[in-house]
Amino acid sequence: MATYQVAAVRDAPASERLCATVAGRSRVNAAVSQGLARLWKNSQRLRFVVVGVWNTLFGYAVYALLLHLFADRVHYLVLLCIAHFLAVANAFCWHRSVTFQSSAHWPWQFVRFNVSYLGALAFSVVVLPLLVTRLRISPLVGGAQVMVLSVTLSYIVHKRFSFKGG
Repeated sequence: MATYQVAAVRDAPASERLCATVAGRSRVNAAVSQGLARLWKNSQRLRFVVVGVWNTLFGYAVYALLLHLFADRVHYLVLLCIAHFLAVANAFCWHRSVTFQSSAHWPWQFVRFNVSYLGALAFSVVVLPLLVTRLRISPLVGGAQVMVLSVTLSYIVHKRFSFKGG
């Protein structure tokens, strides 16, 4: 019977062969999609990484745009602070709803979230000038390096402090 089915598919019109191929791929795609959905749902770390990558790109793009528009009139550390606060608001919304899926009272979480990020900002304000003045690294490249250093600790702080119990 299996030989008959193979011959029937081979002798079928092209549209039927295409439908059979698509149906087979659809089952594989559905299984892969279900597996990825399960991984997304069950892995807070994966969600943190994806949201973190998005927020890092967002924050860095805002900083780069501000540098491009205002570097000749505004000090790069002022621009860093503006970009930081915009990125924090963006990060809070995404981490609260996607990463930690919190339903706790949001104003208190926002306060804790900002306290966490103030530590990151303080680190940036201290380290970035050292990179720029001592190592002669451009503010744009130095900003990227500082950002990379704070990502790992950020997950731990947010999990244990910002969104604790939420």
